[in-house]
Formats: sequence, structure tokens, C-alpha cells
Amino acid sequence: MSENNFESKKSSKEIWLILIFVDIIALCVFSYLIYNSFTNSNKKTIQISRNPKTEEMVLEEIDLSKPTGQEPKKEEVKEAKKESVQELEKEIKKEVTAEVKTQIEEEKVLPKKEPKEVNTVNSDVKKESVKISGSGKWRQVTFKYFDTAKSVAIVSGFTSTKPRDLKKVNGVWEITLTISPGTYRYMFIVDGKEVKDPYNKKESNGRSVIDIK
Repeated sequence: MSENNFESKKSSKEIWLILIFVDIIALCVFSYLIYNSFTNSNKKTIQISRNPKTEEMVLEEIDLSKPTGQEPKKEEVKEAKKESVQELEKEIKKEVTAEVKTQIEEEKVLPKKEPKEVNTVNSDVKKESVKISGSGKWRQVTFKYFDTAKSVAIVSGFTSTKPRDLKKVNGVWEITLTISPGTYRYMFIVDGKEVKDPYNKKESNGRSVIDIK
């Protein structure tokens, strides 16, 4: 009895699987038919026409996907495109020529601008390589070197004949020293070479001179 029950259950499962498979196929076919009917209906329309023989109104279905015989030929379309392009080019040329004419007329009316005078004064004159501040026995003296260099130092009696390195601040080499009043000779050492202060015209024995009062 158990074997018969097992076989009957097995056969019923197979029948159910076959039915489900058939239902799926039927559903797919039905959905395809519905989709096809919708797509074809979008390409068709209904037109009312009159039968010349019976003079009765007739409903006629027209397929829009098929050519009606009233569409323009390719050559006619090309000629129409050429004509539209030519007309557009003519309009652009007219606009450009009109703008050029107005510019020429404005240049004639407007007074000519005279060139501005260029200030040829050397800006280096305004640069101060030495700035003295303070009072009493000592002064704060700032030395600056404006030209480009890899390293800059200063040597003088107020440095005990030992070079003191300048630091680059905002593109300018500078150093501030505490010096007592007096007259001193000094030199810049730029990239290992002794150089006079280019912005201090006062010099003695090939060295720049500074008077600290």
C-alpha cells in the first residue's frame, strides 16, 4: 500500500508541474498578442470617407506605417534643405556686414585716444637698502639686498669682520643688527663674491659707507 501511495503522489506532482509549465507558456503567448495588438494599433488610425457610388459614409482603417504616396521625394527634401541653408547664410552675412559698418562709423565719430605717457623713472630709486631706527647708545639698522641670489651675507666692522647671513623675507634678503653710532664701511657677499650696495651711492675705497648718527 505504501508503494502505491508513493507512486500516486509522484504522478500527481508531475501532473502539477506539467500544468504550471503549460500555464506559463499560455501566459507568455497571451501577453505577446496583447503587446502586438497595442503596437499595431498605435500605427493605425480610422478615417471617415464617402463612397462615391453609394454616397454613404464609410469608416476606413489606415496603416500609418505604410507610405501613402504623398510623401515628398528625397531629391525635393535635399533641395529644400539647400535653400534653407542658403537663406540662413545670406542672413548671417547681412548681420555681419551691418555690425562692421556700425563699428566703422563709431570709430570715425569717437575721438582718437592719445597714448599714455610711460613713466621711465627707474623704480629702484625708491628702494631703501638701509633703514636706521632707535636712539641712545645703540641703533637698529636693517640692511636689504633686492637682487636675485642664492645666498647673501654682510661683512663690516660692526660684524667684527665676520660675515652675517641675510634671510630672505618676501623675496628680499634682509638682516637687522644693533650698531652704535659711527661711520662704517661694509660689503655684501653675494653667492661668495663681494658686492657693493647697489642702492647706496656713498662709498670709500671700493666699499659702501654708512653714517649712523
